[in-house]
Amino acid sequence: MLIVFTAASQVFAILRILPSSGSQSIPSAIFPSVNASNSMRTPLIDRVDCFNPYLPNIKSAAVEDCHIVIDHIISSYGDPFLPRSFGYTPDVDIDLDEPENKNWAFGRCAVFVKNLDRRRVDTFRMVDVAETATRILRECVIGKRYPVGGTAGIGSAVGGSRFYVALGGLTGTGLTDGTILSRPSRD
Repeated sequence: MLIVFTAASQVFAILRILPSSGSQSIPSAIFPSVNASNSMRTPLIDRVDCFNPYLPNIKSAAVEDCHIVIDHIISSYGDPFLPRSFGYTPDVDIDLDEPENKNWAFGRCAVFVKNLDRRRVDTFRMVDVAETATRILRECVIGKRYPVGGTAGIGSAVGGSRFYVALGGLTGTGLTDGTILSRPSRD
């Protein structure tokens, strides 16, 4: 059951009204992107890359479902402003190999943090993850003809070893592991 705290809801409300970065998103990126030499690259920090809607298995994301997932990210890990280490080992604060951290999903929306280099560790805040997911939602889903989602870089690394956040559509069979959320109560 998803429990929404007032403070977390206020943080998310602020994220929802922040102006977008103004960068143009081109719906040609795949997460992670594949360049002409067929090698993988992760997104640049300030750029949001929208998924290519014509790729197989790409599904539309539902805006309200994504709001629930983003609110969960803010409210479920304690203080969302506390810097946390992310990586793929038990030695970090957020071990991305653990099922509860692999991705967060509700209805027709999934959000996750990944890195192509599984040895990499970086430090950022859960509010940074939520803000990045919100930018992707604004630039690649809300009001778009093909609301399929996208990716954006996060953290302090430079180049191809950086972490990225992805937000995208999901079907009931699209998630094999992770945190599947239930609808929050309106108490």
